Amino acid sequence: MNDSTNLNSRLLAPNKAIQRCIALIDALGLDPWTHPVLLAISGGADSMAMALAFHYWWNAHAEKPHENSTRQSLLKPPFPLRAMVVDHGIRPNSASEARGVCSRLHALGLDASIATVGSSPPKGGVQAWARAQRYQLLADAAAPHDAVIVTAHHAGDQAETVQMRLSRGSGLTGLAGMQRLTHHGGVRLARPFLDLDQADLHACLNASGIAVVDDPSNHDDRFERVRVRKQQAVSGLAPDLLRLARASDGLNSRLHTALEAAMSGQMGLSPYGWGWIDHTAFTRLPETARHALLDRMIRSMATAPHPVERASIMRLDRSLLEQKDVTLGGCEWRHDHKSHDEKSGGAGGRILCLAEAERLPHPVAMDGLRPSCLFDGRWRIILPPGMKAVIEPMGAARFAAWRRKNPARFREIAAPARAFWRIPVIVSPEAGRINGVEALDGSHFAPHLKFNIVDFRDRDYGLSGMAFIGCRLISSSNSFKERLRP
Repeated sequence: MNDSTNLNSRLLAPNKAIQRCIALIDALGLDPWTHPVLLAISGGADSMAMALAFHYWWNAHAEKPHENSTRQSLLKPPFPLRAMVVDHGIRPNSASEARGVCSRLHALGLDASIATVGSSPPKGGVQAWARAQRYQLLADAAAPHDAVIVTAHHAGDQAETVQMRLSRGSGLTGLAGMQRLTHHGGVRLARPFLDLDQADLHACLNASGIAVVDDPSNHDDRFERVRVRKQQAVSGLAPDLLRLARASDGLNSRLHTALEAAMSGQMGLSPYGWGWIDHTAFTRLPETARHALLDRMIRSMATAPHPVERASIMRLDRSLLEQKDVTLGGCEWRHDHKSHDEKSGGAGGRILCLAEAERLPHPVAMDGLRPSCLFDGRWRIILPPGMKAVIEPMGAARFAAWRRKNPARFREIAAPARAFWRIPVIVSPEAGRINGVEALDGSHFAPHLKFNIVDFRDRDYGLSGMAFIGCRLISSSNSFKERLRP
């Protein structure tokens, strides 16, 4: 990042709004000396205010002396401040608009790029589609650098989210709203401005002369969020909804802390792609704790982006207490009465949670231009630069063939055959480029099947993983490094 000589002289001194934003960014523990950052920029007032605040934040940290001698030898932080503008292709002038936004970001000294959505928008659900495409491109860009994606969501966005989830009957997790620190697609995501009013965020732009883009969809009543925003402007419910979110978040955090303590060693997530719960321990939990545990397992195992409705969780809970197998929340819940080892499965056996085995994900082609992809909403795959491959689901036939060739290997893994059908397989003639990978069938290989569960989480295989995203367990810690550990 340069000294931003193209900036208007009015930007030389940060105003009070910018100073407040810098404090909120620092409160999350972000540090340009240790955390690569990728800003999600639309060109609207929210995201351009964020870009300006991060410009000052980056330079403020660059000027600070560091106790670490290796840092003192550097003239600036080793990670440039990066931004990405996503062109969804929805409006006729979207490409030129994205170039204009990128130009303004360059003037701020940001390393900005444009990512273009490769598919056409659907006839319905355009906003949900655009959001999914945007986050996928951001995560694919951030993953190879272990960068933190940062968005400009503010208190108004939070209030709208809580009202929409409340109308859908969401439980405690949903009513907690968006989280300041979380993961998306196996990549760390930060929202530093959730306690900041939109007007206070926009105040960062005062006297800056920075042009912003007005997205017409933000005023289109066909979209639920727009209608909710207008309702809140009349009803004045936003402050109450924000209080509800804070209370729900606090209760949710305490509940999960207690749940982790009560279920230590009695539940787990396998890096091969499924979860398990000791049935006896599950039945001993209070109802609220059981519901929280099931919600947590579904969000780790399924590909659905939103919390499951409370009524569905209650139906699932009743079925599992009665030891009935059921499919709900994108998952298959099966009772396994065989005790495979001392750690998993007491006298009542285990409850297995599998992503729906017969709903196989579509193959994903990696053309070598982007080394990272998200497969099945759960697997972050990073290949060596330039490597071409197709990521396919294992499927029943391929798994059966591999199991016949490696019977001892698969006997070590205590799960039914269908639990393997959705795990990713890399198909590439360039398998030899990945150190330590053994092709199990010609050019088809699944490196995660070569390692045991204990070793998988903490080792780097040169592939930087086919890391099962569900293994990133929720932590009650407020520390950025601890809560969002890679």
